Amino acid sequence: MLTGLHDQNSTGTKGQEVLFKLLGPKYEKCHPKDGDGIYKGRNSSYTYEVKTTDLELDSRGGINQVRAIKCIVVIVYFRKSGLWAVLSPFDVFNLTASKNRGQHNEVVIECSQISINSIPKTCICSRDTIIKKLESMCTLFETQEYSDVKNECNNILNQLKALNETSKKTIQAMVKCK
Repeated sequence: MLTGLHDQNSTGTKGQEVLFKLLGPKYEKCHPKDGDGIYKGRNSSYTYEVKTTDLELDSRGGINQVRAIKCIVVIVYFRKSGLWAVLSPFDVFNLTASKNRGQHNEVVIECSQISINSIPKTCICSRDTIIKKLESMCTLFETQEYSDVKNECNNILNQLKALNETSKKTIQAMVKCK
């Protein structure tokens, strides 16, 4: 019996399925650890992740496990209304920056929850306008500002990985001594 994301009752894969059908040849598969797909635009491509919710746009609920550190587009599918939110990496940073800690950790850009009612209305689009919204996002990934932010996120990620290894070794040595 499947559970979680792959359960038939899960909302997780529903947005991905709907978006895949909308994108057609503009979709390219990517490694699952990188995101849910690659949008192939006219002049460039970028990785995105899809989050699906049954909540409404004015909900006080949230979108879970958003990883700003990945610096990718986050697409939210509001299943009941059929609307979408297309969040640039900068939108994601702005929506998580005010938090004091991450969702399951101390680092807010590593994993965070985004409040649905704080998503800018300019990010909302319909089935008919999502391709235009995704296409307009392409230019962001060609900017120096994006490149600088992505490089800094890679540096932070490397520091977090090093801290993880160091802390594991330290604790393991302490526990073995007792």
